[in-house]
Amino acid sequence: MNDFLALLEEHGLPAPKPAQQVQLRLYAELLAKWNKAINLIGRSTAQDIWQRHILDSYQLLPALPEGIKSVLDIGAGAGLPSIILAIMRPDVAITACEINTKKASFITAARRELKLDNFTVANADIKQYEAAPFDLITARAYATVSEILLQSQHLSHAKTAYLLPKGAIWQQELDEAAAKNLTLNMTTHAISSITESTTKGRGQLVLLQPNAA
Repeated sequence: MNDFLALLEEHGLPAPKPAQQVQLRLYAELLAKWNKAINLIGRSTAQDIWQRHILDSYQLLPALPEGIKSVLDIGAGAGLPSIILAIMRPDVAITACEINTKKASFITAARRELKLDNFTVANADIKQYEAAPFDLITARAYATVSEILLQSQHLSHAKTAYLLPKGAIWQQELDEAAAKNLTLNMTTHAISSITESTTKGRGQLVLLQPNAA
């Protein structure tokens, strides 16, 4: 934990409160334990959970738009970034949507162990999932920008923002979405990622926000 806290300070990220530190540590332990039986994260990154996964998700926190009350994580997998956001933002309702039953079972178990009252797990295909529209939609290592926008249209409202951690070809994905008129009337902000994939290089946190009417 001390190494993680030092990384947060190095990158100017807010430190978790003591109770949140306990939750983050417990989540890391649960992830390592369950990953031995279920392929939750890549085996090559299992030895670097804190930086490759927890820090990679944690860095989304300062980019969250002000005033949001609900967040949807599509293809949540191991609960990244949704569980990290739920721990650090207890004032926001976080939903993790995951079609894989085994992964959804892990997320549900983590929710129970971490006592996350603001966290909901939906074991569902995002294309058929029905819920009230969300203020923010995110997805990590799930699909292209175009695919995410298309698959989540029914779960967005006029002011829904998208915060998407993307790899080195993030600009190509944005160009493709623009060519399909999927990002009309939206402003794009690209924030350099502080973590780097061993296979995809350093990417960007892409924030898409609807223009004010």
